[in-house]
Amino acid sequence: MNKKRVILIVVILVFIAGYVGAKQYTTAKARKEIDRNIARLSAFGDINYENVEVSVLGDKIIIKDVTITPASSGNKIKVKKIIINAIDKEHETPAFMSLALKGMEMNFDDMPPKERKTWEDLGYKKNVFADLQIDYKYKIKKKDLKINGLEFSADKLG
Repeated sequence: MNKKRVILIVVILVFIAGYVGAKQYTTAKARKEIDRNIARLSAFGDINYENVEVSVLGDKIIIKDVTITPASSGNKIKVKKIIINAIDKEHETPAFMSLALKGMEMNFDDMPPKERKTWEDLGYKKNVFADLQIDYKYKIKKKDLKINGLEFSADKLG
C-alpha cells in the first residue's frame, strides 16, 4: 500500500473511533440525566425504560420502550418511544420543551372504571393506541405558560 492510502485509512479509523466515543459519552450522560429526573418524579408513579439513543450533537434524545404507571391510577401506559427534540436543562422545571410520545398504548384492563367508560364513550372497545406531541415555553418568574403546539392523535377514534 502506498503512503496516502495508509494515511487515509488511519484518518477514517480515527474519525470512526471519535464518533463512537462521542456517541457513547452523550448517551451515558443522557441516561444519567433521565435516571435523575425519573427519581425526582417517583412520588407521582413508576417510570421504566429499556434504551436511550442520543445524536452525537446531543440535540435529540430518544427513549425507547417506556412504561409509565401513575401512582394515582395504576393505569399502565406503554410508550414505544419518547423523542425529546429540545429541552431546557438549566432549570428544575424546564422553561421550554419539545417532545413527542410515539406509540402510546393504554390497556383497558389496567384502567379504572370511570376512565375506561370515557374511552368506551369515544368508541374504543379494547386498548387505546395514540401519539402525543407538545411544544411549550414557560416563563418561570411570570408563571406564564405558552403552548406553541399540542397534538393528540388516536387510532380508531370515534
